[in-house]
Amino acid sequence: MKYRLFSEWIQQYIWLVASVLFVIIIKIPHLSLPYSWDEAWSYYPAVTEMVKNGPGLLPGVLPINLSKGHPLFYFFLASSWITIFGGSIVSIRTFSLLVSILTLVIFHFTLRRMGNKAIADFSVVLLSVQSMFLAQASLLLPEMLLALLLILSFYTFISSKFRLYALFSSFMVMTKETGVVFIAFFGVYYFFENVKQIKGKEFWLKIAWLSVPAWVYIIFLVIHYFKTGTIFFNEHLDYITLNPGQNIRNLKSAFSVLFTTYGRNSLFIALIVSSIILLFKRKDILGLRIVRVSLGIIVVLIIFSVINFYTYRYILPAFPMFILMSSVVILQAKLKAKAVNWLVAILLVSVPLYYSMTKAGKNDNDLGYTQYIPVYKQMVDYCEKQDWFDKTFSVSFNMVIALRDPFAGFLSGNKGFNALHVERIGEADIIILDSTCEEKKLPDEFKNKVRLIKRFEFKKHWGEIYERTRQPLRESAGPTTNFDSDTTN
Repeated sequence: MKYRLFSEWIQQYIWLVASVLFVIIIKIPHLSLPYSWDEAWSYYPAVTEMVKNGPGLLPGVLPINLSKGHPLFYFFLASSWITIFGGSIVSIRTFSLLVSILTLVIFHFTLRRMGNKAIADFSVVLLSVQSMFLAQASLLLPEMLLALLLILSFYTFISSKFRLYALFSSFMVMTKETGVVFIAFFGVYYFFENVKQIKGKEFWLKIAWLSVPAWVYIIFLVIHYFKTGTIFFNEHLDYITLNPGQNIRNLKSAFSVLFTTYGRNSLFIALIVSSIILLFKRKDILGLRIVRVSLGIIVVLIIFSVINFYTYRYILPAFPMFILMSSVVILQAKLKAKAVNWLVAILLVSVPLYYSMTKAGKNDNDLGYTQYIPVYKQMVDYCEKQDWFDKTFSVSFNMVIALRDPFAGFLSGNKGFNALHVERIGEADIIILDSTCEEKKLPDEFKNKVRLIKRFEFKKHWGEIYERTRQPLRESAGPTTNFDSDTTN
């Protein structure tokens, strides 16, 4: 009896279990990696400061220069975790990984309820192999939590569970300002969808529940003003732009990040072809409301990204919506030949999986950071062994933190270096260039004033350490360290 129940459970959840195990296996080696980008310069300092003050949700528990005016739910959860389980890098990354696993689990279960098992299985596998999901799955950043809460808000909205919607959407707007865009869309969509019932009591009762997250955010802003003297973080307001050139660049980038890069063009093409097939057959799309709401969420997020400060990971919450929308349409356009359907499904999973495993960029939207962080680590180790603590460095954005701040996890002790950004190259004794720099070559005027001491390489990323000298640059570039060999010293 127990064996039969276990067998039935495996049949029901095999693809969810496989997806979760896949993410865990991929991410375990990354749990000890040091911090970089926004983790290091923004979120880790803010979270650890909240640990000192005690976890809290109200403005004032963090200085505005650390909170950046953001709502505090993510900081609250992360600082609570550290308070209980400690603040080691592995501990904090485990917290992020658990949020990501919970996202997969909730995504699967909500889709089973809104759609069916096939949609849930196909969608959860597709989400688990996406480059940005795998990259963000262990990072100390709020977008994964925002995606999780958007899924819950979406499900409770579609299912007309308005009290639960009020709860989850309130958490969503208290995680990041982007949540306000989503609740605005949900409210507007419901209003126009049910405008014929505008005179009814039930209509306005549901509007009241839909408005709860907005009031939560408004109350937060009011308290924020009295605590800090400002409603929003002024620096972030400066990022908002209506410059046509910048808006078009943001639009192209947001569109490509979601629909065409890292093998997602195969899913996008399959969605378009499947839609055409259904139209040709004059077949109604079951779950059309789910498709419309998903598409609406994607559109408003892209519009928000066009005018607001934009970086790749901000598109992450739209990934589940794109995958859900695609699954609903593609699975209804399937052919009678099961072998062909399986071949298409395998192809749609394999293409993004291939790009996730092979493409290594210089940001945190793919697994490229697992290659350049080891390069940073080896360069920092080398500088420590040379005892260059009395020298001035000119380095890239990430290397400033790696050399200067012990908490980032690159330094072996508590002593940091005097590190300046690469733009101040003329002031430095030591110059470090790496594959994440905007400028990957020395300016011509410095080529005869420095010599290359050592080059480090790991897969697709590299780093070079130069020393200022009066002698011309050597023709021989010096030794190279390749991480696939045992020649690191």
